[in-house]
Amino acid sequence: MAPPADTTAAEDVEPQRPIPRFLTEFTPTRFRRRLSPFSRVPKHSKMGETWHVAARTAPDELVIVDRPADIDPDGPEIRTYTQWAELVDRAAAWLHQAGVRPWDRVAVLKANHLDIVVLGCAIARIGAIPCMFSGSYGPEAMIPMLERLERPFLLTDRKHLDKCGITPQVVADLTVKTISVDAVEDRPDVLRLDDFKDAPPVQPNMREFAEPVVITHTSGTTGVPKLVMHSAESIYAMAIVETERWPRFGLRRDDTVAFCDPYTHERLTTMQLAMAAVGPRIIYLSDPLSPRVRELLAEHKPTLVEALPNIYLAWEPLARDPAGLFSNVREYVNSFDAIHTRTIRTFMAATKRRFPIWVQSWSQSENGALCIRPFFRFVVRRKGTARRPPS
Repeated sequence: MAPPADTTAAEDVEPQRPIPRFLTEFTPTRFRRRLSPFSRVPKHSKMGETWHVAARTAPDELVIVDRPADIDPDGPEIRTYTQWAELVDRAAAWLHQAGVRPWDRVAVLKANHLDIVVLGCAIARIGAIPCMFSGSYGPEAMIPMLERLERPFLLTDRKHLDKCGITPQVVADLTVKTISVDAVEDRPDVLRLDDFKDAPPVQPNMREFAEPVVITHTSGTTGVPKLVMHSAESIYAMAIVETERWPRFGLRRDDTVAFCDPYTHERLTTMQLAMAAVGPRIIYLSDPLSPRVRELLAEHKPTLVEALPNIYLAWEPLARDPAGLFSNVREYVNSFDAIHTRTIRTFMAATKRRFPIWVQSWSQSENGALCIRPFFRFVVRRKGTARRPPS
């Protein structure tokens, strides 16, 4: 079934680009709206309105980043939910001025930062489909993924043009336009985002609940990553568990969250819905090894921390810091994969809370969280002994 026609502004009456076949073969998932009569459920699930819903939930609460946004390098590192929503509106206007229209695909391939999520929301807000790509891949994976999108727009930066093999030939053959968020002096085929920043506001025109809203990809452990597509409906279904009022470890309005994950991952879609429903203070970290990590943890003393297993491993020295950076943490979450018991023990020892909890999550881009296991201090207190195998 082909997607229904959009009602766009008068200036958008030019013929739309053909809709790729893979976007018309989408079957909405089924979901339950509540786990119990007392459940807290997502307030929305359309990416294009995430920050605007969050701004209604907690308009003056702070969302902090560890460096200025690449799409707004002169902007502040600390903004309210309302101010981040304003940046989404501005970015939507820039992309509309650049020619992005409903049902276009827009690949985002840039340095890890919260502004990847901002761009994704801006793209969705004007009815296009954001495609969030990790910058960790070389040309052997990135070029096939671009081909599968059937001539998308590409938002990128200088580093990833070089690293991912985005040559002038690739730009000409595989993209409608390629736009860089930073200066690229020697590439006349690449436009600059700054060239569109005088754009007038644009009216939102978001996809319907059961229509495609975002594309991400798998980890690529078995070859070139597979593309994974979600609708607002399937994102809602995954986020129900996360917004639930779970005893002891559910997200709270008075939490200060320190978050350090890849911002291109599907994980951010459900996390953003929980953010909009609850409205906690959040510290979004883009570089786990930056000195700013220690500064922000010391200043804000988070109550909930989420990061990848390898990031926790790199942060073990911070957990032993005399400043007590994790002394107020009531809950740790490690996304995606397993983690060593020693690392859990180290962070459990770093908090002064009486009954902290560690939540280990195994997940996939297609399904969200598949398995969740809680750990408590008494579970990891005892150190195991491994016997040498017989020779």
